[in-house]
Amino acid sequence: MPHSLVNAALVAAAAFFEAAERCLRKDGLALVNVCLERKSDPTADRIAAGFKERSWRVRLLDSPGGERNAIVLAGKVRNPAPAKIADLTSSWREADW
Repeated sequence: MPHSLVNAALVAAAAFFEAAERCLRKDGLALVNVCLERKSDPTADRIAAGFKERSWRVRLLDSPGGERNAIVLAGKVRNPAPAKIADLTSSWREADW
């Protein structure tokens, strides 16, 4: 598994939330990109709930559909504007590395 992908079970563990609290300043913001496998995948909701249980302000950016990404924002989240996650893949190009 590439290091940029985080196992959902690890993220939902208490140690993850403790580390986020320890590493962020009081006015900090945690952003967690979550890959969802199906429409009813509860992973992003579980991560958001973990932050909420620790009294963090939480916002969840999600898009409709099956396989997709969602972003959990936690911490200094104030008055966010409604947002949609745009499908930017049509503007990306593969680079030859």
